[in-house]
Amino acid sequence: MMLPSCLLHSTIHPENFVKAGNTYILTDFSDCRKLKDIEDPYDFITQVLHKIEELPGITDEEILLFYETILNNLTIFISWDKSTGYQGFIDALWGQFLASKVYMIRKGSKKYADECKRYTTEYLNQDYVQKNILSDSVLRMLINNIISFLEKEINLLKYINEPVAIESLRIAKNNLDLMNYYLEHLEEFKEFFVNNQEKYYNMLYLSYME
Repeated sequence: MMLPSCLLHSTIHPENFVKAGNTYILTDFSDCRKLKDIEDPYDFITQVLHKIEELPGITDEEILLFYETILNNLTIFISWDKSTGYQGFIDALWGQFLASKVYMIRKGSKKYADECKRYTTEYLNQDYVQKNILSDSVLRMLINNIISFLEKEINLLKYINEPVAIESLRIAKNNLDLMNYYLEHLEEFKEFFVNNQEKYYNMLYLSYME
């Protein structure tokens, strides 16, 4: 749940809600985290904000009221069609408010790309790479690692109207298309990866990170 200073509550539980007329009040702030410290903010809000549904006896109308309470207490107007339900609410919150904040936090930083690269390199047996001993499961892991990273980047960048973000989005989409192709052509990917590991890792680094 968002607070004005861009803190997000990570463990919302039904016992922490108080309904006050046409709004809700959150009573426990012990598990708040700063937006900049959350690795995957879109997944974070998707997993956390639906927990209102766990409140015993809560109606669909009251659930929608909870979502409205969040949107109405932000610093800007958020357009949300209630008929789109929870996913529409999440996409409105992300696309019209949070994505731009995450972008400004991450612009000029290679932190998350570096972490993705480190995770992959630690997993791999480099001796096996040099000897071209890579199983199909490892090859798929390598491809899906890039795909997952790029899909998250695209879901961020598509909401940003800035030249460097637009160029980064184009590159990310091209790289995603290539990885999806390789997912169906593992032998081609094996040759590419063994001979071009740096090129593989460079797909993580987009223009806006510079």
